This record gives sequence, structure tokens and C-alpha cells, in this order.
Amino acid sequence: MKQLIRLGLFLIILGVLSGCGYTQKSKMPNDIKKLAVPTFINTIQAKKIYTYQAGLEVKLTNEIRNRILFDGNCKLTEPAQADAALIGKLVHFSQEPLGYDQLERVDRYRLYIVTDITLKDLRTNQVIWHEPNFVGEVIYDTKGSTGITQTNATDVGIKKLARDIVDRMVEDW
Repeated sequence: MKQLIRLGLFLIILGVLSGCGYTQKSKMPNDIKKLAVPTFINTIQAKKIYTYQAGLEVKLTNEIRNRILFDGNCKLTEPAQADAALIGKLVHFSQEPLGYDQLERVDRYRLYIVTDITLKDLRTNQVIWHEPNFVGEVIYDTKGSTGITQTNATDVGIKKLARDIVDRMVEDW
């Protein structure tokens, strides 16, 4: 019986000491400490889509910069002083209907924001990784207690997309 208790205590101690493997250390190369995030380029043509919103690239860039500051793995700086740069383009913005009310009016949408992003080492000019179709999406209601406007849904989508981009950069998922 004493051996079982000792074995149990040993396994508990071993489990506690080994931890769960979670770390907040960045998955970026260790020598990248300073990061530049130039304003994203908006390649979406305003006349081709009715959902276009001016300034999306600025909102997204600012939100990414805020997430990087919040994350704390890198210091934000200008490209001339940076070890690497996160370079991006907005390539698509659209929404599609998901639900209808009793009068066949759309009351629920899925909104997509698609980007093309590259993390580039500025010292070696090498691409660390590239995601040509990195998508952020949000599903939103237009009516009822949870109803929001397309503009508010876009803001939510931008926040989610920025979080996912920074997570991709530091967690390498």
C-alpha cells in the first residue's frame, strides 16, 4: 500500500514539474525583436462591390499594431529600424445572406474580409511565411436584440482578423 501511495505521489510531482507545454514565447525567429507594420494596401475596387467601406486598410493596420503591442513579443518600429515587416493587402470584402425573416428579408449575414499577408525578414530579404488568402469573418444579425449594422460588424471582423493575424505570427498555427 505504501508503494502505491509513493508511486501516486511520484506521478503527481512528475506531472506538476513537467507542466502542460504552454508558453507565451513567440514562434517567430528568436532574433526578430523589432517589427514594422506598414499600412496595408487596399486592392478592392470600390465600384465592384456594394459593401465597400473606405479606410478598411487603415482600420485593419491600426488594429494589428494594437494587437502586437498587447502581445508584447515584438517592439513596433519603422521599417528602417525593423528586423522584419508584416506586409499586407486587402484583397476581398463581401457579405452573403444567411437568414431571412417571415417577410423574406435578410436578417443575418456572414461578412468576409480577405487579406494577403507576408512576414518578411528585412535583414536578409527572405520571406518567413506568406498567407495569400488569410480570411476573417463574422456572422451578424441585423434585427432583434443582437442586431448590429454592417459597419459595426466590419469593426468586429477587423478585430477578429487582426487577432488571428498576430496569433499566426507568434503562435504559428
